[in-house]
Amino acid sequence: MPDIIGSGSIDDMLRDRIYKRVFEEFVGPMDAASKEVITIPPTLRYSAGVLHPRGLDLSSEACEGDDSAITEECDYGETSSGKEQHLDIVETGVDDIEGASDEPIALSNAMRQSALSMTVAVRDGDRLSYVASCARYESVAGDSGNRYRRVPLTFDVGFDELPLPREPGGSSRHWLVDSSLYLQVVFRRRIPEGIVVTVALCNNLENKRDSCENCFFQASVKVVSELGLVPPVWSDSTRSGVTEEEASHLLIYRDVRNYAVGHGCATRWEEGEKVTWAQTEVMPVAETRSMKPMHPSMEGLALPLKTFGDPDQWCQTLLAMREMCHRYKNWIAGVERDAGLLPDEHRDAAANNLSKCRACLARMEDGIDLLEHDEHVRDAFVMTNEAMYEQYLHYSVVSGERASLDAPVDSPRCWRPFQLAFIIMNLRSIVDEGCSERGVVDLIWFPTGGGKTEAYLGLTAFTLIYERLSGTTASGVSVFMRYTLRLLTSQQFDRASSLICALESMRRRRREVLGERTFRIGLWVGGEASPNTRENASDALNKYLNSKECKNPFPVRRCPWCGADMEEWEVRDSAYIEHGKKKRIVFACPNSECEFSDAEGLPLDVVDEDIYERPPSLLVGTVDKFAMLPYRPEALVLFGIQGGSMLGAPKLIIQDELHLISGPLGSMCGHYETLVSTLCEREGPHGVVKPKIVASTATVSRAKEQCNQLYACGKDNVFQFPPAGIDHGDSFFAVEDTGARGRRYVGVFVPTVKDSSASIQLYSDLLWEPASWKDVDDEWRDRYWTTIGYFGTTRELGQAVTWMGGSIPERLRELRNRSNDGTIRWLNEGLELTGRKSADEVRSGLGRLSVSYPQRGAVDLCFATNMISVGLDVGRLGLMVVTGQPKSTAEYIQATSRVGRGDAKGIVFVVYSPTRPRDRSHYENFAMFHKSFYQNVEPSSVTSFCRQVRNRALFGTLEGIYRSALDGSMERPPADPDGPAFDRAVNAVIERVAKVDPEEREGTREDIQAILDRWRHANYGRWMELGSGSKKLECPLMRSPEVEVKDEWEDSFVVPTSMRSVDSQCVMRMIKSY
Repeated sequence: MPDIIGSGSIDDMLRDRIYKRVFEEFVGPMDAASKEVITIPPTLRYSAGVLHPRGLDLSSEACEGDDSAITEECDYGETSSGKEQHLDIVETGVDDIEGASDEPIALSNAMRQSALSMTVAVRDGDRLSYVASCARYESVAGDSGNRYRRVPLTFDVGFDELPLPREPGGSSRHWLVDSSLYLQVVFRRRIPEGIVVTVALCNNLENKRDSCENCFFQASVKVVSELGLVPPVWSDSTRSGVTEEEASHLLIYRDVRNYAVGHGCATRWEEGEKVTWAQTEVMPVAETRSMKPMHPSMEGLALPLKTFGDPDQWCQTLLAMREMCHRYKNWIAGVERDAGLLPDEHRDAAANNLSKCRACLARMEDGIDLLEHDEHVRDAFVMTNEAMYEQYLHYSVVSGERASLDAPVDSPRCWRPFQLAFIIMNLRSIVDEGCSERGVVDLIWFPTGGGKTEAYLGLTAFTLIYERLSGTTASGVSVFMRYTLRLLTSQQFDRASSLICALESMRRRRREVLGERTFRIGLWVGGEASPNTRENASDALNKYLNSKECKNPFPVRRCPWCGADMEEWEVRDSAYIEHGKKKRIVFACPNSECEFSDAEGLPLDVVDEDIYERPPSLLVGTVDKFAMLPYRPEALVLFGIQGGSMLGAPKLIIQDELHLISGPLGSMCGHYETLVSTLCEREGPHGVVKPKIVASTATVSRAKEQCNQLYACGKDNVFQFPPAGIDHGDSFFAVEDTGARGRRYVGVFVPTVKDSSASIQLYSDLLWEPASWKDVDDEWRDRYWTTIGYFGTTRELGQAVTWMGGSIPERLRELRNRSNDGTIRWLNEGLELTGRKSADEVRSGLGRLSVSYPQRGAVDLCFATNMISVGLDVGRLGLMVVTGQPKSTAEYIQATSRVGRGDAKGIVFVVYSPTRPRDRSHYENFAMFHKSFYQNVEPSSVTSFCRQVRNRALFGTLEGIYRSALDGSMERPPADPDGPAFDRAVNAVIERVAKVDPEEREGTREDIQAILDRWRHANYGRWMELGSGSKKLECPLMRSPEVEVKDEWEDSFVVPTSMRSVDSQCVMRMIKSY
């Protein structure tokens, strides 16, 4: 039994019950001494932890029982190793026959495995002992048919009975049950610390029927060492070619070591300095530690927003921030002392990490100095805190955290130290356009749910307020906030809307300070999430107001200031208003007591044309929307560009979930960032001025390379915050919570049945278990009532959706028939959250997930894809099934963190496919992977200027920059674009390529020349063709890939409308109808 099981709180008890249910359905009794009697043949009842006879012909009769049951339960096919040749090795003897060392692993990796084995490293001279356990089932005749009684078997084997082989390739064997079961040790190789051996428990029966008499169930083997095991890892820290980031990982994870690797199973080992045992695990369990945003040394130091937002308490505010810096400084000094005791191979990495910590401290102290000596900065900071506190009070009502604005606040709202530190260390780069930190990309790295959003919302509020106080307000958008997924974009728009309402409420009270221009927020997304034109918005609004059944076409459902429902039929016509001849959409709160129920309405815009007419202070949008810039010259006003004139530019760009900007999407984003960056640039007194760029993520690897590819900032101009110390569990701003339980992970590996059969059984067991709890109140039952099913592809999910209507309910009926306690579980409420669902269906689905048991409508089962890997934050969810190891570790971390965000810490079952080598590898290294999965995050691949990306995006980038310099009066493209405007575009691209990927510079020049030649030789009658079904014959300069091509448009450039692919698209055209 795993050490995690059987300890702790109510939540731990419930998770133990869930694990026990699944274990006993797949493997068998958790009690090794159990003598259970079952009515179903164990070969049909249990599918994991079974040692089958060797050489079983899986295409012939293999299982007991009804043939139809066999077909359904077993996924037959040849074993990966084929028929194994039995090696005649005498008891306790040593044999150096070639191939003996590979036999246990081959038997363990067979589809119907005949062995369970693990590899460990031991010191020279060590004396190992072993404990092997399993069970057989005897057929017992009864009045109602055969029954099967469990016979437990346990064997203690000493060193004298099974000595270590003397040479590599040697093998020792000890018989346990006649000639049918033996324990084997294989000498694999020497390492500097000792030797590597494989220990295996093997079924020696060969060419037998797969009956219960010929199989061993609930198999396990344990190795006990006198001298202590050593991690079978040689000195990675001393190998050549280690990058700075890799060296840092080797340092901070130096105490996380792998002491055993499974073959056909997982492993676990003793915790502590001296590891004296390791054993196999069929259904492994791991628990990740939670991270606290509060270092023990910060206890007693409060950072309350309300106090910080009171100008009369400025001295206390200043003292608190100084004290935070002082305590951080002391922490650095302590870490520096500890670093002096490190081995030589870690000294350089420790010095590098500490250098970054000191740089962070210096920036924090500089920010405080700025606050102390600059009145505008101080006032803006105080008002930022006031606005953030007001935002919290109101959004807590909108989100349901508090019942009303009059409800008491449980505890004072305080900054988490990392949030406040991030804001003050960036004050200089917001205020001083010419400072060196302005060009640094600051990346917030913090585990999911840690509060990254509040950190950059606070910086956003400061930026917007400071520009009003200093008289440097942008004529367009001041802050861009970009996301990759529409789900996250919509949710963050709701949160940011509350902040903008707080700022606008403040402005109305202090017009003499903050001016007459309204603080506004805009949502810039695709037409599916919100109407993009006033005409479409007007049509959609009329339908919505005239039909109760019509779905809301707008993403504004509740007032972000008071939480009033705007969708109720009785108030719709007063909440959604079409204003004036221009048909501008106004959202007004239906609550007459709300500050935003007046004619001006809420400071929100979600229709593109409304946004262009009145650029908001903050614009929230998807990265895909920026691909439309070449097609939307009217969008140039967002960047402060009007009629070719460069006015006030954006000051801050925020990119959330940076890890998602990778692969083809990342490459396209990096290329189009040339256009975005150029539109944001302005000439300042000290050179070119660009906006400050801030990014955030919970999973990152090689961030410097990724940020340079995206933003051309230079690898040395990326600062990851908070910087690491010398231990992964302590960076001062994030500390591992050793006193609390974390999210629990369970590995499910069933090689003898179809993946779908294993999943159906697992989902059914997980649905059944909470329903069977008679001694648990509904509040705790609710935490595990809804099961989330996560899939890496829509194809896999599509197959699983069919289970809701057949296989899972059928399995639940089977469990009900086996149960004698009256438990019933119906599968009534199923849900799908994928990209193939509309924005309204996704929003509705998220709302349904918040419905608690036993309320009507509580979701039983929700199947989802990576749409939920970011943005889903429902505290009641505690149970998830992941089908297969996701493509990236970042996706795995992000997706599984969607459960266990509330009172319940959550449990995640991962179903590994035995036919996928990557799945098998993660299962066999389950413990080690989960002890350090942040270390295993793969680097993001971004190639912004490779040939494939240039072919797709280069012209759009050039055209967008070129057209931004024109005055807008040119109705058709010039015959020859050559001139200052086009030179500016070319120079912008070439300079960026030189910074990002110099090897692509010549190829880019050639492509630009080819574009210029093509432009000069063609005759373009208009700028673009974006829609479909156009009757115009004049060749457009550019067209979207979706447009039906006419013969006259052969010279038109194809410019994408999305960043989702770098592959060329083809358009079908009907030539003749028959």
